[in-house]
Amino acid sequence: MDTACGKIGIQLCWDNFFPEGSRALALGGAEIIFAPTAAAYASQERWLHVISANAFVNNLFVFRVNRAGHDHGLDFYGGSFCVNPYGELLADPIGIQEGISLVDIDLSIIAEARTQSGFFKDRRMNLYGNLVLKEEQEIR
Repeated sequence: MDTACGKIGIQLCWDNFFPEGSRALALGGAEIIFAPTAAAYASQERWLHVISANAFVNNLFVFRVNRAGHDHGLDFYGGSFCVNPYGELLADPIGIQEGISLVDIDLSIIAEARTQSGFFKDRRMNLYGNLVLKEEQEIR
């Protein structure tokens, strides 16, 4: 979706753990992915790793926005953060309370990162046919 701040994509919660989603958004022109989540328990490190990896391999910004507070016996730990196209945190994650994270982003870094990394130009699409041709086949 085109906005005044750049082209954005949205990837909901659990879908962030599947790399095809963020790649599809990046190939569609997304410069920023917003990743709203409702994660509880002790999963902060997993989320930091997967969001950082998605940002890095697709060379775009990702804002992970996690729920905070207590509801129906679950403790949502907040910890929202933003990473740049190199997968690096732009600020410390927000704590366990509701809060606002303000970060400056420079969309020109996306082109710079994509030129340096080669993640798009070096793709070997001829090897990826199984991703779509065998979607009904279970991984064992």
